[in-house]
Amino acid sequence: MAFSQRSWPVWLTLCVLLLWSNFAAAQTSTVLFTDDFEAYAVSTFPSSGGWSVYATGATVTNERAVSPTKSFRFTSSQNLGDFALHPITVSPMASSVSIEAWVNPTRSDSNNAIVRLGGCSGGPSVRFDPNGTIHAGDVPDNDKYRYPVSATYSANIWTLVRVDLDLVTFTYSITVNRVVAGTGFPASSTTVPTQICVGSDNNIVAGTGGGTTVYVDDVRVEEVVGSSPALFTLPFSVGETWYVCQGYNGQISHQKASALDLSIDPMSPGPTGCGSGSNASTGKPVLAPADGTVEAHIPYQGEKNILCIKLNGIAVMKVGHLTNLLPIGTRFNRNDALGIVEAPSKGNGGYAHIHLQIQDLSDDCKQATTIPFSGQYRFEEAPDMPYDDNGTPKNYKDDPTNQWSGIVLHRSR
Repeated sequence: MAFSQRSWPVWLTLCVLLLWSNFAAAQTSTVLFTDDFEAYAVSTFPSSGGWSVYATGATVTNERAVSPTKSFRFTSSQNLGDFALHPITVSPMASSVSIEAWVNPTRSDSNNAIVRLGGCSGGPSVRFDPNGTIHAGDVPDNDKYRYPVSATYSANIWTLVRVDLDLVTFTYSITVNRVVAGTGFPASSTTVPTQICVGSDNNIVAGTGGGTTVYVDDVRVEEVVGSSPALFTLPFSVGETWYVCQGYNGQISHQKASALDLSIDPMSPGPTGCGSGSNASTGKPVLAPADGTVEAHIPYQGEKNILCIKLNGIAVMKVGHLTNLLPIGTRFNRNDALGIVEAPSKGNGGYAHIHLQIQDLSDDCKQATTIPFSGQYRFEEAPDMPYDDNGTPKNYKDDPTNQWSGIVLHRSR
């Protein structure tokens, strides 16, 4: 099923209206730590500011700075990085935590700058790598947790980097020079960070010889408490894990639409859409993501297997491809069964799956523009999934087609 993407003016209007709804909740951003390195003497280590040495020994310098005259200088060797740690205390009520810093490496043909939420041995981070490339990286020198982002850097130029960790989903995003360069990266641990790490990596992987000097300035750590709650629960049973096998702007369907296809088969995400396990999801119950009313049964490929439901005061959702549909006019509560997943048929493209999309209440059940599962429209226990014409993660790599394919959805409550 393909629908056009909602235009930004309408989406902006929806966001403004949501601020006045009963679902809005205040968000409070709190600075946990900041350091511009101006309080320390040149050529000293800033231990008086709470910093501790992880490897070798960085020093404060006036050679380069962003604001106003001093920065933190790290010099690694080919076999040994140069890092410093600082403790942070994140509130139990925080929904996210972030670190931001300016970095300036002296070369771009090596591994160099690292800015991390967590200890120097691992944690969500942004790292500068050879050939001016930037990666999201959690476990050092482990490609399983290393993902390219859509940004680059140059030697001897100050670059502003930021890591935002979602403490609900434990996924993180990378921002470079105030532009989001990648989102949805999985953290290797669900432990809330208690420290930060900044510095210059060793050059073993690059193998180009020598170390790298990196200057770091204006380090800032923030947390967000009391973010607006998600409006929807995941539409399957507690304890189950499903997978986005076709995402937004799919190549089989969903062109330019913020629609998701889910399968319970872990091997289902394919390069263009749902792949293996065509029968794996058959007969699985599909549950209501919020309270609402059944408005219509919509035909697709000759079968009435799509349920159009109006979720009270929120949005219209289309849920396919099901059998045993609730009758039109039925009022239901969150977690009530809406139907069961239909076996492979012409009506679901020969692949058993759950199809999900939402649209504005005013559109009723007619074909209309879609709203991304993002912001308050996201699912609990799921990543925030915005639509981006320039590409958002497909298997955690930027691609404008099949956005969010490969995302793992687990329901624990």
